Amino acid sequence: MHGQNTKPGSFVVRLQGDKDAAARALRKVGTIDQVTGHDGLMVVHVSATAAEAGKPNSKPTWDRLRKRIGAHGVVQPVLTDDNGVDQLPTGEIGVRFTTPLTDGALKRFAISHDLRLLARNEYVPRQAVFAPIHPHEQYLPDLIQSVMGAKNVELAWATTLGQYRRATRA
Repeated sequence: MHGQNTKPGSFVVRLQGDKDAAARALRKVGTIDQVTGHDGLMVVHVSATAAEAGKPNSKPTWDRLRKRIGAHGVVQPVLTDDNGVDQLPTGEIGVRFTTPLTDGALKRFAISHDLRLLARNEYVPRQAVFAPIHPHEQYLPDLIQSVMGAKNVELAWATTLGQYRRATRA
């Protein structure tokens, strides 16, 4: 994923349904931070003992977390940009194609990658936004790698919420 790397031990969870039950289940595997201004969005920092054999951001750790909360939420790894700033996946994927695609071609592309088309970028005709059809079952880094492998894709990335801090003056 260009400019987006997984952050070891941290996962973003978008809660659905019984938020209290999901939070209780997640507290058993690590600490939780609520994301200010985004109801039902939290970051789980997995403890070393809950991580998969020393690989805290491995797919098996993600798989255990998603099974733990079930239908109560969607789990994806926290990402960082090239400067180490946290980025929280929104559940959407941006894709820039080598050439603009027709509406039909965009729909066929979406179907072939288990995605649904959300929107075209009105200002950049080669770009579109998609969402996974099965967000509980699709590991975001794998999905983006799969999309990047398509012959007509120039770039694919997770749409994220950035976590920024105001610089202080000396």
